[in-house]
Amino acid sequence: KKLLDKEDVKAKILLLFGENVFRCDRIDKQKLARHVFSNEEALKKLNRLIHPVVAEEFGKWTDRFSGTHPYVVIEAALLIESLQYFKLDRIVLVSCPLETRISRAMKRDSATRDSFLKSRNNHLHTIQ
Repeated sequence: KKLLDKEDVKAKILLLFGENVFRCDRIDKQKLARHVFSNEEALKKLNRLIHPVVAEEFGKWTDRFSGTHPYVVIEAALLIESLQYFKLDRIVLVSCPLETRISRAMKRDSATRDSFLKSRNNHLHTIQ
């Protein structure tokens, strides 16, 4: 989420989606989410922008710590979708029941149940 505060990312999002996803010179994550999760093409554009940035940051993170630490752990909600898993030795999936995830998202992001379910439909689902 800190990636959305990077000036180059903000500039590209402004070009792609306009000022309506900004509030006070910052990306309004809720407005951006509403826009991309109701428009499949907009979501594809956002993913094409964000996935390379995530890959670059992931590379910096692993380069920084891999020589001095036996393990480097990352958290990535879209690990499979962004194809970053090819660079990993192991993957650990931590999950919880859907209702718990909904409750946490509603508290953390002031999301509605419906908005959470819309965004969830754009992610790969855990086979349980």
